[in-house]
Amino acid sequence: MEVNENETRAKARKILSSYRYYLRVASKEMDYLFALRSNELRDGPIYHSNRNSYEDAFINVLSKVDNRKREALEFIAEIDEAIEMLPSLSSKILTYAYCQKEKNTMNDIAAKIIVSKRDSYGQEVKVQYSVKNIERVKAIALLEFAEIYREGALLVWK
Repeated sequence: MEVNENETRAKARKILSSYRYYLRVASKEMDYLFALRSNELRDGPIYHSNRNSYEDAFINVLSKVDNRKREALEFIAEIDEAIEMLPSLSSKILTYAYCQKEKNTMNDIAAKIIVSKRDSYGQEVKVQYSVKNIERVKAIALLEFAEIYREGALLVWK
């Protein structure tokens, strides 16, 4: 069987595109005071119990926030681990494209990735990739990521 490269890349893009959202969820400072509301005025008799309903509501909200934050951190760690396993250039391209707070265009990525190579005289020369080369390597990197992430869970077969 062969891998359907276009659909596999699309699935990898979808997963990686949600990285910034989970990054915001994981780093967001929550305002816990929104859980506490003032008493409602009613015309009927007031029911008193031993329980503190405000405290219960507050604890309930905190547990939901903690669960979302924990899930976001787990997702980020999974993505980071998979990207670290990629070759250096693929890792850099996917990190710049999907895993930073600010979105980078292909031109930005091409400007950031500068490689040192030795010329025929043995001298070190700095080389910058073209946008087309970055796009080509990014397409390969997405397939590599799909193979590694959750042991190939993103692979789509023909």
